[in-house]
Amino acid sequence: MPALYNNLDYQNVGAPLFRSSVGLGGEFVVSFGQEFWKGFGINAGAGIGFVPYNFSFDLVTDTSSIIAGNPGRSGQFPNRNMEFLLTFPILIEKKILLSREEKLFLNLEAGIKWNMKTSGFGFSGGAYGAQTDGGEDVRYFEYRFFFGEPIEFISYVFKAGLFSFNKRGNSFSWNLVLQHSPSRMVTGTYQFNELGFISFGTTELHNSYVGLEFIYGLSLSKHSKR
Repeated sequence: MPALYNNLDYQNVGAPLFRSSVGLGGEFVVSFGQEFWKGFGINAGAGIGFVPYNFSFDLVTDTSSIIAGNPGRSGQFPNRNMEFLLTFPILIEKKILLSREEKLFLNLEAGIKWNMKTSGFGFSGGAYGAQTDGGEDVRYFEYRFFFGEPIEFISYVFKAGLFSFNKRGNSFSWNLVLQHSPSRMVTGTYQFNELGFISFGTTELHNSYVGLEFIYGLSLSKHSKR
């Protein structure tokens, strides 16, 4: 399932140089579904998620900056990263008949996902450098991302789409998926140096997205509609 994930949430102090945009990621999940009463059913599965995040910035200096040549404004290409996790959805579904002849249903699902990060504990980071007029190297931008608790967290999911099945009972469905995750997967800090003014802040990554899902389902029973 391809999905557009939220940009990094960040709190900035000083000049607003830091940037982050939405990223393209997704999930691959294998699940089992069982209808239990009048179109209501339950789905449970397991899979892997790919959660992207990125940052970029505008470099601005003034006359008090020690960076050689006072380079002014230049856009920095995005630094792209990705976090991997194991995900285990449990969803309640409701199917509403739209067309008996075409065997077409409106599909609604809601539930939770239990997620487990694979990165464990630690941090990553880096810096962007330049030189002064005297040839001294300076780090004008530094960043750190921290991977720690929680290792496990819950996301909330809602799906809406179309569902159909063939004569063999195998099914097809297409869903718009909304996911919200209040827990922080990654936290971070950043700061700009030697530009002639202050600019720094903190960042957070959440597992929230809007996605398009395609599912092909195999029936375990010749008489099943699932």
